Amino acid sequence: MPLPKSIDLLIPNLGRSFGELDVTVIDTRGIDDVPVREDLDQRLKDPRTAIVFCSRFNDSPGNSTRMLLQHMRQTFSERLDTGKVSVLALPRSEEARAMKDDMGEQALTDAEGYELKRMHVSSELAAEDLAGVPILFYNVEADDAARVRGELFAQLGRMRQAVKQQVLDLCAASQDIIKNHEARALNAAIEEVANRLKKFLEGNRSLGARERLAHVDAINTIKGVRYASTLWASTRRSGDYTGLNVVHLIGVGAARDAKRRSASWFNGLDAFLKSLKADDGLALANRSIDQIAASAAASKRAFLEAAQLAGIEVYREPLLRSPVWSDCASEWGRGPGFKMRVAERLESWFAEEAKLKDRLEQLMNGLWEQKVITPLNRLVEESAPEADSTPGNIIPFKGRMSA
Repeated sequence: MPLPKSIDLLIPNLGRSFGELDVTVIDTRGIDDVPVREDLDQRLKDPRTAIVFCSRFNDSPGNSTRMLLQHMRQTFSERLDTGKVSVLALPRSEEARAMKDDMGEQALTDAEGYELKRMHVSSELAAEDLAGVPILFYNVEADDAARVRGELFAQLGRMRQAVKQQVLDLCAASQDIIKNHEARALNAAIEEVANRLKKFLEGNRSLGARERLAHVDAINTIKGVRYASTLWASTRRSGDYTGLNVVHLIGVGAARDAKRRSASWFNGLDAFLKSLKADDGLALANRSIDQIAASAAASKRAFLEAAQLAGIEVYREPLLRSPVWSDCASEWGRGPGFKMRVAERLESWFAEEAKLKDRLEQLMNGLWEQKVITPLNRLVEESAPEADSTPGNIIPFKGRMSA
C-alpha cells in the first residue's frame, strides 16, 4: 500500500544530553537517482539543520554524499568545517577489522579500523576540495549508542559556537566604538577604512560576466539520470517531479553561475580587507574591518540564495505551461536513447526562449546591486540608500501586484 508523505515518531528524552534545547531528527527519503533535490536543498541551506550523510562502511563516503558535498561547494557559500555536515559510516561486524594500513597489516580492533577508514576517507575528500568534514562511525551491534549520539550533538554544539562567536565579535566591535567614541585615533582609523572601502566599491561595482546558462546543469542532469523511468515520470508531470525537478535544477544552475561570476569579486574584497588589517596605521579599526568581512559573507549568502530563486521564478511558469513536455513524454517507448532525445527537445526549447535568459540576467544584476553593493555602501556612507528590507525569499517582478 502507498506510504504517507511523512511519519512523525515521538522519542522521549531524545535530546536530553544536548541541554534544554529541543532537537528534531528528520530522516529524508534515500537517494535512488538524482541527489540534487528540492527537499534536500531545504535542509542543506537551513542554518539550524546539521546534515548527517549516512553510508555503508566499505563504500564511505559514497557517491551520493560526494555529489551533495560538491553541490554545497559549488552552489552555496557554506563552510564544511563548522559542524554543518558530517559523514556517519555504518560498519557491519568484522568490516572495521578488515581494514589494512599502508604496510598491509590488518586492524586488530574496531577502533583501529575506524581510524584507518577515517584517514582514507579524509584524504579522498581533501583531494576533492572537501576537507574538514568529520567522519563518524557506528556499528549498531557493538558500539555504544550514547557515544555516537554525543558526537552528533557535538556537531550541533559547533554550529552554535560559530554563531555565538559571530555575535560576540559584533558586540566587541560595538563596545570598542562606544568606549572610545571620543578617541580621535580610533575615529580617524575607522574613517580611513570607510574611505578606502568606498573607493574599492566605486572601482569594483559590477558583477562579472555570465559564465554558464542556468539550464545547462538541468540538461546535464537529465543526460546522466540512471533510470530512464525517473525522467519519464518527470516529463509526465511537466518536469515538476520530486525525484527530478527540472525547474529546481535550473535554479541550482543560476546559483552556481552566480557563485562563479562573483568569486573573483569576493576574492578581491578579501585581499583588500587583508591589506587593511596589515596596515599598522589602521590597527585600532581591526574589529571594524572584521565586521565588514562578516557583512560581505552575509551578503554573499543572500545573493546566491536570491539568484537561485530568480532562476526558478523566471523559468517556472513558461516551462510548466509549455507543450514541450508532452513531446518529451511521447519519446518514451521508442527504443534506446530516450534521455538524449528528451535533452535535445528541451535544449531546443531553451534556445527558442532566449528572452528568458535575458530576463534572468537583468534580475541577476539587480540582485547583485541590492544584496551586495548596497549593504556595503551603507557601511561607509550614511547618505547611501537603505539596503532593501525585502526578505531574501522574495524576488520582485515588474508588472506584478504586491501581496
